[in-house]
Amino acid sequence: MVDYILYLIVKGLGIIARALPLSWALWLGRRGGDLAHLLIGQKRKRRAYKDMKAALGTRYTPRQMRGMLRKLFWNLGEGFVELLWFPKIDAKYFQEHVKIEGRDN
Repeated sequence: MVDYILYLIVKGLGIIARALPLSWALWLGRRGGDLAHLLIGQKRKRRAYKDMKAALGTRYTPRQMRGMLRKLFWNLGEGFVELLWFPKIDAKYFQEHVKIEGRDN
């Protein structure tokens, strides 16, 4: 039953996201990332911070690393919105918004 309720929530979010211009939908995705960042709890944030510190050393200040962690959640929210937008993407949209660079096939 919980799975079905989550399904309905995601389905509803998809309808809302596709009804908005992409820039607005992505903005909402970033706000969802902010919400997730607030809800994950201090224990997980401390763990993520320690992992970042181990990987990056002293290259960045603690404030910069906390900012990077927050932006990571923004990107997760945007990625979720982009997944919800998939049904709206067609060949025309793809040609207008996607540029493929590199080796020709």
